Amino acid sequence: MHRLLFMIFSLLLFIVSDFIIFYKLKSASSRKFIPYAFLFLSLLAYLLIALVFLIGRKNFTHIWLPYYTLTYLIIKYVPQLLITAFIIVDWLLGIVGLLAGSSGSFSFGRRGFLLQVGTFLSAITGFYLIYGIIRGRKALRANVIKIHTEREGLKGFKIAFFSDLHGGTLSRTLMEDLVSEINNANVDVVLFGGDWINHFADELEPFIPLLAKINARYGKFSCWGNHDYSMYYPWDSEEDRLREMGRLKSLLRDSGFIVLENEGVVINHNGVRVGIGGVEYWGKALRIKPARLDKTFEAISHADYKILLTHDPDHFTENMVHRLDKYPIDLVLSGHTHGFQMGIMIDGFRFSPAQFMYRHWAGLYNVKGTYHYVSTGVGSIGYLGRAGVLPEVAIIEFV
Repeated sequence: MHRLLFMIFSLLLFIVSDFIIFYKLKSASSRKFIPYAFLFLSLLAYLLIALVFLIGRKNFTHIWLPYYTLTYLIIKYVPQLLITAFIIVDWLLGIVGLLAGSSGSFSFGRRGFLLQVGTFLSAITGFYLIYGIIRGRKALRANVIKIHTEREGLKGFKIAFFSDLHGGTLSRTLMEDLVSEINNANVDVVLFGGDWINHFADELEPFIPLLAKINARYGKFSCWGNHDYSMYYPWDSEEDRLREMGRLKSLLRDSGFIVLENEGVVINHNGVRVGIGGVEYWGKALRIKPARLDKTFEAISHADYKILLTHDPDHFTENMVHRLDKYPIDLVLSGHTHGFQMGIMIDGFRFSPAQFMYRHWAGLYNVKGTYHYVSTGVGSIGYLGRAGVLPEVAIIEFV
């Protein structure tokens, strides 16, 4: 219901914005074709939306059309809504000026400058989003994280952590770069934070030989993400869905990855017992929450250092934080947010719409002595780009 209301609200917002921009272009542009070119782009957006709904999820032979459509809508309407807001403010200033009897020259000069600023910001936003598709989604970065430890045997222990591959919309080049970065780091263990696929196990099949090439001294482990449950496709039966999950698990086994389903393993590194637990999904994205923290913790409770894989960072911030005395985890690793695949992440400054939805949305956090690292992910879904929030693999080293 919430999703339907959001879609209706968004569509109404698009229509209002299109009407305002078309009216503004028609009254201000000296070239008559410009407003009608804009009208064509708007009609194309509505046609794509109609096609997605008319064809229906079950009739898609692949998942590209919905994502192409959403990407087009984001590129078109994010900058457009920005300039629409400036136009509305411009109109309001004009009304206030008339009511207050302001000087016409001052009022219109200020309003003209305001529209120029809005147009500039809108254009920059549009180019930023397009650049995210052309280059950003391929620009993998290795994020080196150093965590201090008092345990001498743990110093030098290295983890490669990545998340959210989304195989159906993943490029082979990006996957090859990921494998190279991990293997060049010479890590002890490789951990994955969930969302191998978008809908179907077959999406990951072309990448299994590459995943098999990833090397780690003690092994490669994963938890499930919300997409891995294949619940976003209308299967004919629950048996079909579970069969798809089994197929995905079998493919991962071929790649050398072990999926931890409310269970854990303990490895011995220089005399230090390192426990790695993986819970099933907990969060708002699915109607089910099969995560069993109690069962997972029990499997690694005797370890000297405890690591937990849980896909959604809200599991930590909303469900675990107040129970850390009962479940003392040293390091929690999550993904899921993608950093919304758009924002600004530079030294000393980070901004993304993701921060309005998640308390922990990217990077390393320290809560009551427990570290929580949230990966912005590798792949793309929805908007098929990465504008400022690049694909990443975290190399976590204990020092």
